[in-house]
Amino acid sequence: MTETELHECIRSTRSGNKDAFRKIYAHSKDYVYGTVSLLVNNKQDAADVVSEVYVEVFKSLYRYDFEKPFRSWITGVVIRQVRNWNRKLWRKFRLYERGKLMELPEPSPDSESLFLRHKNCK
Repeated sequence: MTETELHECIRSTRSGNKDAFRKIYAHSKDYVYGTVSLLVNNKQDAADVVSEVYVEVFKSLYRYDFEKPFRSWITGVVIRQVRNWNRKLWRKFRLYERGKLMELPEPSPDSESLFLRHKNCK
């Protein structure tokens, strides 16, 4: 697909044509998935990140500058979404670690309860 054809699909998508967005997806999906796979550590997360990329592409098409190449623009979207994904994972990790630090150990019996247990055993 040429850049001119892509621009026409973008204009059509902006007007509400879902088939035009499907064409954009079909044209760019291999490139997007390959780029995401290189940037995401966990390959199982790649499909989730790709989905987030296309949600953002759809929401951001109105900002696309026709003077710039489409591939450069979509690469920027991919990089931002991968950063967001990694930031989200880091937050989850930090919350998990913080939660582990805040867990209270099993309470050890105090001297009074030990005394009462010992007294009741006699």
